[in-house]
Amino acid sequence: MNFNKIIKYIILVILCLTILVIVPIIFQFTSIQSYLIFVILIIIVTGYLFYKLIKERRNKDVETLPKYNFDNDTTLKVMILPARSTFLSSAIVLFSSLLLLFLFYVNPLGDRLNQLDFSSVATYAQLLFFVLHFLFFISGVQLYLRRNNVIQLEIGSKNLKYMPVDVTPTISRRYSIEVLSMYFRKKLISLDYAEIKTIEIYKSGWKGDFIIFKFKSGKILYLPFLANDLNHFDAVYNFIQNRFQKLKSDIS
Repeated sequence: MNFNKIIKYIILVILCLTILVIVPIIFQFTSIQSYLIFVILIIIVTGYLFYKLIKERRNKDVETLPKYNFDNDTTLKVMILPARSTFLSSAIVLFSSLLLLFLFYVNPLGDRLNQLDFSSVATYAQLLFFVLHFLFFISGVQLYLRRNNVIQLEIGSKNLKYMPVDVTPTISRRYSIEVLSMYFRKKLISLDYAEIKTIEIYKSGWKGDFIIFKFKSGKILYLPFLANDLNHFDAVYNFIQNRFQKLKSDIS
């Protein structure tokens, strides 16, 4: 078991334990039965996520990596692997649904509305929790509906379009909020090759993979990249380099 996999499991356990403690406090669970049902739901979600992580790792270990050839593509649209988007969106929807169903089971909506006391801070905390949780659920549904169309790069002959995510690898982590936000972004920013001075590649098992653009103006862009496999990242980088070098030779 490698270090990255251990970190995944630790983060997952911490998240579940945090929810296990905070939610009962906010909603003031009074019966052992209610708390046990909540614990069972958390165990189900945790088991599902562990299963997906283990399955993903095994598939990655045994898969035959494909050979990528993008030479014939006029414009290359680089998608985030649909399996990644499906896993993340399914986890969000599953967790949100189970938690909301449990909370309404413990305290039905009619009883909950009758118990609202707007002079209490706890009431506003519960309302805020429900609103945020509902938005969280909606974001999961939206991601699932567009799971096959999450574009992280669009590489043309004279420019490329990228997600507006700039993360310095010295402080970033593979699963930072900025990198996770790539799954939910739709807008792409256009970048002309003529503005670029050099293009470099950065690989790290802990910090993640990056394409580094150094501009003639002195600015540096650290663009995180979510690769399907090892060959995919190298193939996309070489494709960008070929387009960049070709444009430079045409200008000169």
